[in-house]
Order: sequence, then structure tokens, then C-alpha cells
Amino acid sequence: MTLIRTSLLNAVAVAMRMLSMLALNKILAVQIGPAGYGLVGQLQNAVTSITALASAGVGTGVTKYTAEYSRDSSQQHQLWTTAGFLGLVCSILIGGGIVIFRRKLALHLFGNPSYSDIFAWVAVCLVLYVFNAFLLAIINGLKEVELFVIANVANSFIALVITGLLAWLFGLKGALVALTVNQSISCVATILLVKKRQWFKLRNFLGWPSREAAFNLSQFTLMAIATSVVGPLSLIVVRNFLIKESGVEAAGYWEAMNRISNLYLMFISTPLSVYYLPRLSEITNVGDMRHEIMYGVKIIVPVTIFLALVIYLLRSIIVRILFSGDFSPVLDLFAWQLTGDVFRAFAWVFSFFLISRAMTKKFLVAELSVTLSFVALAFVNIKIFGVKGVAIAYAANNLIYLVILLFIVTPILSDQKQKSMA
Repeated sequence: MTLIRTSLLNAVAVAMRMLSMLALNKILAVQIGPAGYGLVGQLQNAVTSITALASAGVGTGVTKYTAEYSRDSSQQHQLWTTAGFLGLVCSILIGGGIVIFRRKLALHLFGNPSYSDIFAWVAVCLVLYVFNAFLLAIINGLKEVELFVIANVANSFIALVITGLLAWLFGLKGALVALTVNQSISCVATILLVKKRQWFKLRNFLGWPSREAAFNLSQFTLMAIATSVVGPLSLIVVRNFLIKESGVEAAGYWEAMNRISNLYLMFISTPLSVYYLPRLSEITNVGDMRHEIMYGVKIIVPVTIFLALVIYLLRSIIVRILFSGDFSPVLDLFAWQLTGDVFRAFAWVFSFFLISRAMTKKFLVAELSVTLSFVALAFVNIKIFGVKGVAIAYAANNLIYLVILLFIVTPILSDQKQKSMA
């Protein structure tokens, strides 16, 4: 399975997800408007952080070691048992904490404690949410790309139906509830897809955790805290500041721009996670690693630039199709946001290299540095430029991210004396 073939298969999934998101964005734009979009962004970032903690942040580790142990089924089973145990325990503990502090969470994120029942839904659905992510990580690690694509298409369709229906019937409250239950229902669909797979047997997931597997996965817990916990929390902090300085509608414009970026960057991020992480995890030779990374750069960067240019030229049409006339201020954000997207995609290639080699300290240095710099840059630029300042900060920060990663990775890959990546 090559990066190009994986990308083509992924294009099918992304195309289906795009169609789903086109319809969903339109429904949300009509039903909740820019102000509602800002609150949706708050909840999505919070759910990302909560689920990362509830899974002990081991999803990427499950993918890496599932691929690495492809010839050793006993080690795979120990890995899955350990990850499943950690996910179950953390889900129960964190779910209980969410129930206890749900009013404070609602007040901090939405400015209204009456939304506390949203977090009760999060707590109830947390175990299934985590288990769905766990199964998808295994599928990815086993390189069952076609199944991975089908599962993601099914998840997108479920999200469209549930979110669209609840938003249409109950407005903003319905949309927020849907965002908390989508992945739980998707878990049922994923189970139906994998139930006949040889590896999907109950005995492969039950048992006492392995100390070795727990240690290996713990390295990815720290990485997940940096990316899936600290990162989204920084977005919440910036969004709260933006709401304070420019109003909740401004936060909605920024969220709309982020949705556009995330939509087309799926063409880049998904093949990287589906192909690159398992592939880089397998490589043990420095020369092969250099070749694979350069191969990725030569494909990823030009494709991202091309997509960004097309998006920029069609920006007015895109905003009208995806949203509504109320979102016209989003047009001012495109140039800076798309520039930042190019830097971001370029940096991803090197970020995946650090993850694949479990270089935890180096990864944390890069991620935490750019998280802090984004908050600082956003605060300064919002004061000067308003909502446009967030997009300017995003572009500048992703350039900083790329430079930091190049500074970290280049010496490792250019060391002529080092022959093995083990």
C-alpha cells in the first residue's frame, strides 16, 4: 500500500465526508448562525480534550504498536488488552468528574449553567466514544485501509443524520447534544463492520494489563496531552478572549474558517495518519526513513498549495454554499488561514516522524512551544486586528511550528553515522 494509493482510497472517504459536511454546515448555519457556531467550537474542543484524557491518550500508540507487532499476535493482544483496560478505567473516572462539575464546565464554556445537561450526555457516552476510537486505531494499525475508509464514511453519515435532525428540531441545544452522542452511535456501526474480522474476538481485549505495553503506551499519553488536550484547551482560551474582545459572532466566523480548513485538509491529514504512521513505524533504516519523508514532502506540500489556491479563488462561492450571507466576514480570513494551512501540512510530515519513533521529549518541546506561542500571538493580534488577528496568528504560528520541527528532525535524519532507527 503506497501513499498515492492510500490517498486515492482516502479521497473517496473525504469526498463522502465533504458531502455530509456540506449539508450539515448549511443546516447549522441556518439554524444556529455565527453565534451558535462559536459555542459549537467550544464544545468540540472540550470533547476532544475529554476523550483524549478518557482514552489515556493511547490511540496513536495503539496504531503504532499494532503495526509494529504485525508478526507477533501475542504482543498485539497484550497491547489491546492494556489499552482497553486503561480506556475503561479512565472513562469511568473522568465521566464521574464531568457529572460532578458539569455546571462549572457549562458556565466556563458557554457562559450559561443551563447547558450543564450537555456534559451529562458527554459523561454517559464517554465509554463508547473511547471504544470507537480504539477500534479505529486498531484498524489503522492493521493497515485495513478499505475498512478504515468505510468506517469513517459511516461515522460521517451518522454525524450528518443525527446532528442535522437534532439541530433542525431543537436548534442550538439539539446540535450540542448531537455532538456528544454521534461517536457513541458510530461505535455500534464500527462494531458491525469488524465483527466478522478474525482479530475481533473478546479474548483479545480482556485480561490484566501488561506492564511493558503500559510503559510503551504511556509515551503516547504525554504526546496526546500536548496535542489533544493542551491544544484544544488553548483554542478555548483564545475563543473566550475573542468573544470578550469582539463578540460571540466573531468566534463563529473563526469557527467557520476552521471548518473550511479542516474540511479540505482531510485530504492531507487522513492519508498521513492511515499510511504514514504505520509505514514509518515499520522502518528501521535511516536511509529508508529519509527517502520516505522526502517522498511525503514532495507529494503533500504541492497538493496542499494547489488545494489552498483553489479554495482561495473560490472563497466567495464556498462561503455561500457552506454557510449563509451572515458569514461574509469570513472572507477576510482566507488569505492568512490558507497560508497557515500550507505550513501546517508541511510540518505534519515531520511531526508524524517523531510520533512514529516515540520521540516523546522532542515532540512535547515542539507541541507545547507552538501552543503557547499561538495563545500569545492570538492575544496580541486580536487586540490589533480583531477576528482577523486569529488567522494572522495561525499563519505565523504554523511557520514557527515548521521551523522548530525542521530544527529537531534534520540532525537526526542527516546523521551519516547512524544506520538504524531502532
